[in-house]
Amino acid sequence: MNIEVNSTEWSGISDADRKKIQDITDSFFKAQHTFVPVEGARATEAIAANPFCTAACSIAEAAAVAACAALSGPAIPICIAAAHAAGQLCRDRC
Repeated sequence: MNIEVNSTEWSGISDADRKKIQDITDSFFKAQHTFVPVEGARATEAIAANPFCTAACSIAEAAAVAACAALSGPAIPICIAAAHAAGQLCRDRC
């Protein structure tokens, strides 16, 4: 799977940090990823105005998605979609 990263920012960090980022994403997403530096890709300032707020929103979203598994039938995907929408709304307000 390819993950686009901002080429200017990606080139501004060390190889060691790139490796750590690779290890983190491989571990948590259980898949090997290839980072593709792209000019004009979304920069971190666009998504991390308040990194603690965005992290808290993402954690809450993940917990909500996990809780959706306790439902049954067609309620599960509806719950998951709602959790993702709520997570995005939360991050938008950070």
